[in-house]
Amino acid sequence: MQPFFSIVVPIYNVERFLPTCIESILAQTLDDFELILVNDGSTDSCSQICRSFQKADSRIVYLSQENKGLLLARRYGLKHVCGKYVVHIDSDDACKPELLEELYKAIQETDADLLVYSYDLIDLYGKVIKINTPVFPGEEIIDFKNNKELFIKETLKNHALNSIWIKCAKREIIDIDVDYSSYGRLMMGEDILQSAALYENASKIVYIGKDLYLYRVNPNGMSRTIKKEYLFHYLAVRSRLYEMIERLSLGDETRQLFYRYYVHYFANYVFKLSLLCNKDEYYSLMKKSKEKFIPVRLETLKESASIIDRLAFSVSIGKNYWLVKMIARLYFH
Repeated sequence: MQPFFSIVVPIYNVERFLPTCIESILAQTLDDFELILVNDGSTDSCSQICRSFQKADSRIVYLSQENKGLLLARRYGLKHVCGKYVVHIDSDDACKPELLEELYKAIQETDADLLVYSYDLIDLYGKVIKINTPVFPGEEIIDFKNNKELFIKETLKNHALNSIWIKCAKREIIDIDVDYSSYGRLMMGEDILQSAALYENASKIVYIGKDLYLYRVNPNGMSRTIKKEYLFHYLAVRSRLYEMIERLSLGDETRQLFYRYYVHYFANYVFKLSLLCNKDEYYSLMKKSKEKFIPVRLETLKESASIIDRLAFSVSIGKNYWLVKMIARLYFH
């Protein structure tokens, strides 16, 4: 019998947090789901943990592959889903027991293709350290059926909507058969990359103003570090987002929001990278980045981007290594 929900959990060397993650899923107040655990070549005890839970619960599907990175582990899991709707949970996070029940109620009420919800922050010990403020306060359910562009605008203004792990998608709108291997070991932006297809394919998007997910703040997580190759990950993902905007023929206001979002984060990456590179490395990276760059005319950003972002972007794309590095040292140190 087809389960209503499929939950995909990509796993890599998280033996400390994995039992809590799995237990939070198995404690759901609605039990019509399958749990797909994807072990991405872990070298710790994650395999044993997964197999132990699988033996005790028939709803668990255990998959294993050689290490290919978070993006491709998640994609591997998607190829095995059977549920009508798909939910993603990261293996060092957890979810509230009412997650699936609340999603099911909203689906029955709205017949949404894509549901987005909120989350709380927890520390390494599972204690809630911040209750997240809903993106749209005062509204329990917001239906974007007739205004998908409004939701996309909000995602460009508010990074809290970008994460794949606060999205529940009808299986039919997920680009499961698309090969993502060309993105390789994408370390930054895999959530936005996969969300773009959901935004394109969804006929009806619904936002639920409830905190249903528990995101663990891990000071050692990959989002806390930056490497030189991340600049190209950033450019590849934003190019995909730009393609989505073009294909959906979204208005000029949305394009301006995208440009603002684009220049802010591009400049931020470049300034951080200047601290990791010598002069020759920096210019080599900038030369390669321009081959993948989306042209942005600064004069078109006067209405949407701040003066600081426009100046930072202008400096970051110029041949100003020492100036960039000096500003970066003042700002980040």
